[in-house]
Amino acid sequence: MDNPRVMLDRYYSFWRNVIFVCAVVVWTIFLRLSLLSITPTFPLLGPLGLIPFPSPWQICFGVPIHLPYAAEAANDSLLINRLVEEFRE
Repeated sequence: MDNPRVMLDRYYSFWRNVIFVCAVVVWTIFLRLSLLSITPTFPLLGPLGLIPFPSPWQICFGVPIHLPYAAEAANDSLLINRLVEEFRE
């Protein structure tokens, strides 16, 4: 059986972590951020620690689409909706 002191330390460390996560969620909502990155380096490096580690994702862009319309056509919602439906197919 564990020492009561050790059990209390585990109990309080659990609730300290719960309170920390709740505080992060509240601050994320308060600052209107969509996601707040929590990394192992955050407490040590300060704001620089919020930069996430590199991930193996690649973003590939397709061939540019050239449309025979003037720039003012971007305000025509009917044309935009028709083009969206055409590209979705």
